[in-house]
Amino acid sequence: MRTPSPLWGEGWGGGRNIQGKPTALPTSYNIHYSQEAKLKNILRKLIPDSLWPHLRLGWFRIRGFFLRRKNGSVECPICNGHFHRFLPHGSERICPGCGTARRQRLMTLYLRRETDLFTSSKKLLHIAADLTLHRLVHRYSNLDYASFDLHRKYTDRNGDLTDLPDADNSHDAVICFHVLEHIPDDHAAMSEMHRIINSDGWALIQVPHYPDRGATYEDFSITDPQERKKHFGQWDHVRVYGNDFQQRLEKAGFTVRFVDYLAELTEDDIARYGLAGTKGFHRSEK
Repeated sequence: MRTPSPLWGEGWGGGRNIQGKPTALPTSYNIHYSQEAKLKNILRKLIPDSLWPHLRLGWFRIRGFFLRRKNGSVECPICNGHFHRFLPHGSERICPGCGTARRQRLMTLYLRRETDLFTSSKKLLHIAADLTLHRLVHRYSNLDYASFDLHRKYTDRNGDLTDLPDADNSHDAVICFHVLEHIPDDHAAMSEMHRIINSDGWALIQVPHYPDRGATYEDFSITDPQERKKHFGQWDHVRVYGNDFQQRLEKAGFTVRFVDYLAELTEDDIARYGLAGTKGFHRSEK
């Protein structure tokens, strides 16, 4: 089995990039995030897990209050806030009003501009929904919407994506962003999403995806969190998807099209919505 070199530089500091080259971060950056990580560990022992999403959202709203501008240079398509700037977090740019990341803003633009999801009667299952999107989408009366997660308390339903209780052909749409890399039996999860969408339905699926690295790398003998972080980029990931991800979706029955939506936007849109560097997603249909 092919074993890649440790490759991850984003996050709390240090490491290697996607080519396996060292990516040293400034000392001040490492100190800052080391202190922040220690503070988070202390707080997590004191505060129940179910409160964290609400506290995080409240914290961003407080910060957003001071960055909000009526004619701000950046705008969030999710909360519709206008701000002086987005908040940097490593390589990410976070909305100071609702705490959403680039991939969520790009997805929302796509759904609003390229689909009728928010204007027609649809049944939508949203896997691992962020709290902000969970609240936002519930406001649309045209949608029969359910958020779904393995553990999160605020979602409408909890359960296992590899064994959904939903009937065949029962949904018009499924959204599943950054979930499959956590699931050992990802084929079962893909097959379940394919099973529940109807003949006109679609699933928007995104994973950390590195097509230049060759085939997907997974090794289920790696169970130590630190080793998983070294091999897969995060302590709870079980694989790194490569250039065969689309084939894996097709094996589950989908007809798949990769959507590089960033390439379809103007430079003004990319700057205004803080989307630079955002990767695309796979639109998967029956």
